[in-house]
Amino acid sequence: MDFEKIWSRLRAHQGEVFFTVKNFCFRYQFEPQGLRPICRNRKTGELHPTNRVIPENYVRIVWEMMPLDRPSDILRRVRRITGYCYLFSLFQDKRITE
Repeated sequence: MDFEKIWSRLRAHQGEVFFTVKNFCFRYQFEPQGLRPICRNRKTGELHPTNRVIPENYVRIVWEMMPLDRPSDILRRVRRITGYCYLFSLFQDKRITE
């Protein structure tokens, strides 16, 4: 599947609940710079945006690496990728990839 289709599906599913490999709940929202994960605070249970935005080019780089076995495989290939756990989880989800 080409990246433009993946990007479109990511847009269509923003705000929905996803889970990381370690079963942490998160959502994401689109911003002009890219995707901003929204995570549940472990102490309060409230959802808060993270302080990092994952740029579109990082999303594309990770998509082009797939399939991978685990999130850490991303860092083994490209150290600068931020939000790799979120991206790995998104690309394992059938809403995004099928």
